[in-house]
Amino acid sequence: MNIFRYFMSFIKNRCRWVAGRFASIALLSIVSVMPAFPRPVLLELFTGGGADSQNAEKAAAQLLLEFPSKDLHVVIYPVLEFTLRAFQRGVKTERLPVAVFNGNSRIEGAAQDPYHAYRDQIEQKRINPIQGDMQGWMQLNDGFLVASAAYQLLDDAPEHEKSLYFAVVENRTSDEPGAARNLTLVEHPPARSSRAAVQLDRFFIVDEVKADVVWWIEDDVTKEVLHSCLSRNIAPFQFDANGDGEWDKWDVFALPFLWHSNSTAADRSGDGWIDSFDLLDYLCPDSP
Repeated sequence: MNIFRYFMSFIKNRCRWVAGRFASIALLSIVSVMPAFPRPVLLELFTGGGADSQNAEKAAAQLLLEFPSKDLHVVIYPVLEFTLRAFQRGVKTERLPVAVFNGNSRIEGAAQDPYHAYRDQIEQKRINPIQGDMQGWMQLNDGFLVASAAYQLLDDAPEHEKSLYFAVVENRTSDEPGAARNLTLVEHPPARSSRAAVQLDRFFIVDEVKADVVWWIEDDVTKEVLHSCLSRNIAPFQFDANGDGEWDKWDVFALPFLWHSNSTAADRSGDGWIDSFDLLDYLCPDSP
């Protein structure tokens, strides 16, 4: 009887060992064929007006509808307003439109089929291994609109100096990419992980603009975009207290929270102070 029990215990243990080995092999096989997490693609589109640039913008708008917002970010530069950025990217104005994908691949001039040409480049870039993690936020803070981003690069990311950029993209919706209103170098990131925050009205007047912010980390030597993310503006820049998309008398109930502050979000009179003039403008917006 003891011998029989010993024999059955031996068989059971061997079965467990074999099952464990098969499970380990299967797990290793899954890991080995699992693709690296796709790197987001930053499409920088330099335009100069005209039919060719319009076709390029339409192609970018269509691609934004097809790719998740975490996978594709589009920034359109009217090249005459962003000559410095064009110079940094080596863009020649006589070859517009120019589409740059993650900094190190481009299509210059008018493509016969810009949608498929851009899509092919995006698909090629998405198979590149991810270089880290990056997230962005946008929120009202004490009446001021603040955009922030946190990032962390992997240990195998290039050792070159890097820079953190953000672009405010005006009038951008899910199906209509807008032109960049502002492009700013935030810092040369001193470490592989950090967080940055900017008060948007320090750079320009935002009280009549609805926009998103695109962040990215760029290698200073190769100009490659290592990672990018989007800070979605979930509310108008103006202080829309009740969230109906309008800046009207129904938002007056939020004024006590901003009273006698210099918030640009609710300063309807534009005098740099939240006071009775703003209250009257909320209640009687059509009065002279």
